[in-house]
Amino acid sequence: YHDSEVNYLLAAEGLSHVQKILSETYGRDPIGPRSLSSFCPPPIKKVISIFGVNLPTEVGAIYQRTPSVHRSIQNALKRPPALYKVDEDAILDRNVPKRHQLSNGLILETKNTPQSIYGSNISVMKSGDGTVPYQSLQQCRMWQGKGVAKCDVTVHEIDGAEHRAILNDARFHKILLIILGFE
Repeated sequence: YHDSEVNYLLAAEGLSHVQKILSETYGRDPIGPRSLSSFCPPPIKKVISIFGVNLPTEVGAIYQRTPSVHRSIQNALKRPPALYKVDEDAILDRNVPKRHQLSNGLILETKNTPQSIYGSNISVMKSGDGTVPYQSLQQCRMWQGKGVAKCDVTVHEIDGAEHRAILNDARFHKILLIILGFE
C-alpha cells in the first residue's frame, strides 16, 4: 500500500471535471477554505465549541487497484472503470499497537487512539464524533489568543455524543443554558 493524493485519485478515476470545479470554486476563494484561513481565528473575541467525542470515526481507507482491460477502441472511448476500490479484506499489522480499528477497508479512530491537544504537550486517548475526526474538531484550539481580537476559545467535549444527535442531547442543552446565563 502507498499514500495517494486526492488529485491523483480523481485524475486516475477520470474525474478531472471534479478537480476543475474544486479549483475554480474553492481554490480561488480569497478567504479559503483551501488557504490558511482555518489556522486564522475569526475576527471575534470569543469562540465556544461544543462537540461529541469517543465514537469510532473514519479517518482513512485502504484501497486496492481494480484490474481493468480495454478490449477495443469503442470500450476505450467510454468512461474507464474505477481504478481503485476500498479493500474490504485488508487487515492491520498485528505487530503494531491497536490504536485504530479497520472495518471493511475503512480506518477508524477510537477512544483508544492517541491524540495531541493543540497548543499543549498533552496527549489523550480520544476519537471524533462519528463523523468528524478528533483533530478536526479541536482545530479551534489553534485560535486561542490569536488574531485581531485575541480570540478566547472554550471547548466543551461531550463523551459519546454523535455529530447530529448532539442537538438532542440533554448534556448539550445544559451547556448551552449555562453559557446563555439561564442556569
